[in-house]
Amino acid sequence: MHTIRITDLPASRVKTESFLGGTLSIISHSGLHFTETLLLENLPRLTSAPTSLLVAGNRTGAITMAAAARFPECSMTCHAFDIHHARAILRNLTANRFSCHFSHDPFVSVSDDPHPQTDAPDPNAPSTAQRRFPQAHMMPPYSWPHPAP
Repeated sequence: MHTIRITDLPASRVKTESFLGGTLSIISHSGLHFTETLLLENLPRLTSAPTSLLVAGNRTGAITMAAAARFPECSMTCHAFDIHHARAILRNLTANRFSCHFSHDPFVSVSDDPHPQTDAPDPNAPSTAQRRFPQAHMMPPYSWPHPAP
C-alpha cells in the first residue's frame, strides 16, 4: 500500500482514507473533497500509462502524488492557481519527499516564512518553488484587460 500524508496533525486528529481497492491510503485533516475522490477513483480508467500528466487546480497535491505512484514513468506537472493551495501543495510534496514539476501562476509567491516581509519582493528573485523545483515551468504573466483583436 502506498501512503500519502497531507497533514501535519497528530495521528489522533487525522482521517485516513483508502482508495483504489486498498492500494492507496491518504492521511488528511478532514478527508478529500468529492472531486478529488472522483479523480482518484477514476485513475484506473487510464488504461495505458500516459507519458505526461498535468494536474491543475488541486488543493493538496494528493492527486499528483497518487497518479505518480500509479504511473511512475509518467512526467508529472502539478499546477496551483492561488497562493493558499500553492503553499499547501509545496508543503505536501516536500513532506512526502516527492519530486515533480511544480508550477504556479506568476502572481502567486510561495514562501517558507510564516511572516513574510511587507516590502514588495524583488520581481527577479526566484520563488521558493523555483528554488526547490528548478525544473518547474512558471506561466507567463497575464495581461488584463485583454487587448482588443
